[in-house]
Amino acid sequence: MKKLSLALLFAFFVSLIPHSVEVYNYFKHQDLYFLDGKPFIQNPDGYFFGRLAKDFKRGEDVLRNFPEGGVKYDYPPLISFMYGILLRLTGIDIEWLGFWLSPIFGSVFVIPFVLFWHRLGNLWVGFAGAVLTALSSAYYTRVFVLDLDTDNLNLFFIFSIALFLLLAYQKKNSWHAYLSALSALRMVLASTTLRAT
Repeated sequence: MKKLSLALLFAFFVSLIPHSVEVYNYFKHQDLYFLDGKPFIQNPDGYFFGRLAKDFKRGEDVLRNFPEGGVKYDYPPLISFMYGILLRLTGIDIEWLGFWLSPIFGSVFVIPFVLFWHRLGNLWVGFAGAVLTALSSAYYTRVFVLDLDTDNLNLFFIFSIALFLLLAYQKKNSWHAYLSALSALRMVLASTTLRAT
């Protein structure tokens, strides 16, 4: 258990290294990355998801339900819902929430990834795979600081599905299969929400 805890913690902190460098550069070059004391959201989708989070906080979403009598959207995308809840609870600007949380959301995939390989009997393959994925440029370009996008949690849910299916098979326990189904449902809901926006 001690090796597993160390592998999880170390993989998570290593996955934060590129983001830490980016945070440092943001503060070092505030004239490039900040406006009115807040950092810029770094992708076009981020402004959309951020606006939906603000709308969720206010309790109204008028711009997506246009024209009147058109399609009604009853729920925001998961990422906007999560940030909207945090906006309500903290009162912190969406830019600052995204600034600090997007690296964390982009790094949590290491948890189900390492646990999956640990359950298969090879903790160090899971650790190495998590670290290599987190440090790869292909992954990093999808989960950078202030990337308020659904990309941040995609791998977390994909690996959670695999982990819960493995646990259901190994333990012959339907509870883990239900958790896997919930993770899969989240992926389906996210993709249908994105197509509808």
